[in-house]
Amino acid sequence: MRIEATGTGKTVDDAIRAACEKLGKDRDDVEVEIVTAPAKKILGFMGGSNAEVVAFYDDGKPEEAPAEAPAEAPAAKAAPVTEEPKPEKKEKKAFKKERVEEAPAAEKPAVKKSEAPAGSKQERAEAFLAKILPYISSKPVEINSEQTEDGVRINIEGEDINAIIGRRGETLDALQYLTGIVSARSGEKHMRVYIDTGSYRARREETLERLAKKYAERVRKTGRSLTLEPMSPNERRIVHMVIQEIDGLESYSKGEGSARRVVIALKR
Repeated sequence: MRIEATGTGKTVDDAIRAACEKLGKDRDDVEVEIVTAPAKKILGFMGGSNAEVVAFYDDGKPEEAPAEAPAEAPAAKAAPVTEEPKPEKKEKKAFKKERVEEAPAAEKPAVKKSEAPAGSKQERAEAFLAKILPYISSKPVEINSEQTEDGVRINIEGEDINAIIGRRGETLDALQYLTGIVSARSGEKHMRVYIDTGSYRARREETLERLAKKYAERVRKTGRSLTLEPMSPNERRIVHMVIQEIDGLESYSKGEGSARRVVIALKR
């Protein structure tokens, strides 16, 4: 007789382990059918799904046939019993379908925009953010933007700004990068899109300046170079600018992509 259990996990291996634990079996003792393969999230915060598998084995026992009810002797002069007809399955399914359709859909958090000039890059940037922010923040947000000489400055206000900022500003940087691409039009003058929320960028800049000065002092005392944590291009630029103002020290970047770091050393 087939004994089976369903398991889910971030990877197929995790899902198989979960199913094996339910069965109390090792991986080599079961066969596996993959129901759903895992899907990665977009930009680390959109979509994605876990893997789902079915693990099973045969315990060697024949499947038990349903026991037949013993026939009862008919009672003397028993009146015939008339059973009411049962509702058809199709009608039951139709009833369930109606209930699902009547259920209210989950509402997305509201997004309030400023009145940007029609057809401008400012308006296109706000329109893109209005579409994507409800997938990031679970709270209502407000988008305020202004046109400057070199681009568009956007400030996002709301109760759930930590979700918009992300780990070390990664989500905020991704939003800024994508908004700049989506809102650009061929033939237009290049205009940079700058996005902030909760004055995060100003606070982060102050933090980086303090860290750069702290590490610079350590390098001067010990004479040994220091390598900082991986940073975005803009954050590395802030550190380089601080070190340039300190006599006897220099800074440079090493590494590739998201692992690129700033090194502070004595000037050669």
